[in-house]
Formats: sequence, C-alpha cells, structure tokens
Amino acid sequence: MKNWIKHIFVIALCLMAWSCKNDSKTESGTQNKDMQANTLKKGKSLFKENCAMCHNINLRDKSTASPLGNITMFRDSIYLINVTKNFIKLVTDGNRIATCQFLKYSKCVMTTFEGRLEDKEIVEIYRFITEESKRLKITNEEMKATYECD
Repeated sequence: MKNWIKHIFVIALCLMAWSCKNDSKTESGTQNKDMQANTLKKGKSLFKENCAMCHNINLRDKSTASPLGNITMFRDSIYLINVTKNFIKLVTDGNRIATCQFLKYSKCVMTTFEGRLEDKEIVEIYRFITEESKRLKITNEEMKATYECD
C-alpha cells in the first residue's frame, strides 16, 4: 500500500512540475509576442519620425526617395545599417549599390543618421518595414525594379 501512495505522490509532483513548465512557456511566449509588438510599434514610430518625410509610408511608391517595401529581401542587414547611418559615405567610398541608388533617384542625398539613431533603432525600423510589407502584401516581383542595380 505504501508503494502505491508513493507512486501517486511522484505522479502528482511530475504533473505539477509539467504544469508549471507549460505555464512558463505560455508566459514566455506572451512576453515574446509583447516584445515583438513593442519593437514593431517603436519601429513604426521611428520610421514616421525619421524616414516618412522622404520614403513613402505605403512602401510601394516613390516619394523624394525610393520606396522601401521588402527591402530586407534585397539588401542584407549590415548594408542597411550602414546605408542608414551614412549613405553619402558609401557613395563616396564607391559602394556599387549605394552609387546606383544615388544615380537612380535623381542624386538625392539621404539624411545621415549616424549619431542620431542607434543600430538597435535602425533594426527596429527595418523590422517594421518587413512586417508592414507583409501586411500590405507587397511582392518581391513588384519591388524588383526598385532594387536592381546592374
């Protein structure tokens, strides 16, 4: 009889531990979703404050500068951080893509954000652009001509 009670006790402890583990996963998953939502909210705010004056908020149409829909599908994150920080430096250093975009968009010079935006904030802006591109159902095909530089 004692062994039977021991087994029930062990099973009860295991169920309680499993239950606590699942609760923490759910809590962690919720926290993760909240963090992602906050990042997107911050990215949108940063985009509106720093980018929307030249890059169209609909991400499809040209404004003063190129549209940015799906840009993360065409450019890597290191390039995007560097071009956001100091576009003209990339052009003067002879970066092929930056120079192409400079010539393609009427020799417009992008504002330098070096010292004004941290890398983390730049990443938040591009996460917003990525998610907003998905929400707006922007396809790579429709943006291909925007980013071609050959």
